[in-house]
Amino acid sequence: MGIRTKLNPFGGKYTKKEGGSGGGGGGGGERDNGPFGFRIDTTNSDPTNAVTYIGNNASYTPASMDFSTGILDYGSWGNAFFLPRPVMLKSNGTVDYELDHNDFTKKLNGATSDVSNTSYDGNCMIAFPQVWLKFEVDGNYQNVYIAPEQIDSSYRCYTHINKNGKMLDEIFVMAYEPSNVSNKLRSLADQTILYSLSGETMRTYAKANGDSWDFLDLGTIQMIQMLFILMFKSLNSQSSAGGGVVDGSSSTYRTTGTTKDKGMFYSTDNTTSSITPIKVFGIENLWGNRYKWINGLMMHAGTGTLYYKLCDYTTDGSTVKGYNPSNVLPTGYKTITLGTSSMTRYKLGMPNTSDGLM
Repeated sequence: MGIRTKLNPFGGKYTKKEGGSGGGGGGGGERDNGPFGFRIDTTNSDPTNAVTYIGNNASYTPASMDFSTGILDYGSWGNAFFLPRPVMLKSNGTVDYELDHNDFTKKLNGATSDVSNTSYDGNCMIAFPQVWLKFEVDGNYQNVYIAPEQIDSSYRCYTHINKNGKMLDEIFVMAYEPSNVSNKLRSLADQTILYSLSGETMRTYAKANGDSWDFLDLGTIQMIQMLFILMFKSLNSQSSAGGGVVDGSSSTYRTTGTTKDKGMFYSTDNTTSSITPIKVFGIENLWGNRYKWINGLMMHAGTGTLYYKLCDYTTDGSTVKGYNPSNVLPTGYKTITLGTSSMTRYKLGMPNTSDGLM
């Protein structure tokens, strides 16, 4: 489970990203607003060749990780509008200060940060600007378009809509897997990773930070997935950005902050038997290491039905505000019936096979 909050401390619509104060690419110069696009050939089983750049970025070079150094070559994406920034966020939703994109132990000005300070009233978070997505099916192809603003009505930005229906400038995603400090979920470095708790206990601990704090949600995960495919031009995240901690049990869980002094992307192992932590968009162990609780995606194992919603509000076509408790199947969610024979793949990584939050 990751924690995230949809608080809005900003007045301006965008934060210009240049050099070290940008999204981590360090390219300097004007922000690249795109819009961008990629096409997936659903008949091509090769995870790299199946993806083609289209539109303004048709000739762009994808990002690539040097696994010998753990340093990312951003290719053509060093100034992309969607690159997030690492911040220390107060519990009340105020951004206290921005962190050095290559070393979270430091503030942007070089002073020591509170990234490991359990007395700090807040958490280390990754701030994402608005990302507007458009999905299009064209025969055997799936086209995805990505923009910093709504170009037309087919572009949607569900991630930045709060439970009151308000569009926010930025949302904040945990930089670290959750730890427990006085029955409060924290996103800090050098803490013991919390696991093996029920979804509702975890939610209670998350909301101990404030009412707007909660689980990472399906819409945000979808946004990050689309940005990843765009940057790396691949459907295989492990070979492109790192295997992650995927070969082990609870004894393999590490304390948080293994990558705290690394860049926004980091990995030194891209194998599927890796036990090496990764960092993607500033988020440590975005995949691997432990199961994650996800808001907005629930399953009924007996019928093969997935219940989903993409935002706190009803803009996505759901009819209920907020998210359901993890132990109660929802009403008001959208549904997809997959059939019981195909449910096994959706149970992988789940804490159990009962109905509930994924």
